[in-house]
Amino acid sequence: MLGSRRTGEETNWRHVPWQYAAIHFHEDDLYDCGWETDFAVAIPHGMASGVYGIWLRCGNTEDIAVLHIQE
Repeated sequence: MLGSRRTGEETNWRHVPWQYAAIHFHEDDLYDCGWETDFAVAIPHGMASGVYGIWLRCGNTEDIAVLHIQE
């Protein structure tokens, strides 16, 4: 999946893996990876369906995590 750093100059993800970013889990994909929680987002009840972004920043590094909310 294309990431926020995508320039379009290269089409082979193997040559520019930093331009691609995706993670997608269904609720039944994993039981427990044992990962520590880094952050949590409270989704308000009744929030309209849509695509939302959460801006993440740590030092000089930043990215946007995309959420797809489907009512």
